[in-house]
Amino acid sequence: MGNTLNSVDVFLLICFVPAIIGGIMSGLVRQVASLVALILGAWAGWHFSALLAEGIKIWFKSDSELIGIISFAMIFIAVVIVVNLIGKALSGIIKFVMLGWLDRLLGVIFAILKYAFIFSVAIYLLNSLDALYPFLPKHIIKQSALYPLLESMAPSLFPYLQKINLF
Repeated sequence: MGNTLNSVDVFLLICFVPAIIGGIMSGLVRQVASLVALILGAWAGWHFSALLAEGIKIWFKSDSELIGIISFAMIFIAVVIVVNLIGKALSGIIKFVMLGWLDRLLGVIFAILKYAFIFSVAIYLLNSLDALYPFLPKHIIKQSALYPLLESMAPSLFPYLQKINLF
């Protein structure tokens, strides 16, 4: 790991700017709510879209695969909206009791960790692809301060990633 920042580190730090801005703007509660909304929306859509599709088929008298997709999208969007509204209400309560600064500070930390995980998965995918078709500048990556930290994050949190043969 290098002692100074190189071009890879500067690029990665610039990529974290939206995380910092988003964390400040929305705070921890809304950051967590948006993540939970996506996960819960996908889960609810997966589990209940067939049930909704049956109801929609009666109205449109069609067996099209499109109805299943529309059902999933309707459930997903509804859940995302409801969970985000709950997050916004909780965020408002936190600001009302004068803890908005703490919510925003923790929001920045959470957003940075979320982005770090996303970047870690992206780096894992890049490294997997680089193993087959070398294109990453190894000498620059070896000197990077941030790349090795991000590179190890996703496999540390989800060790099964190393067992998946992607390419």
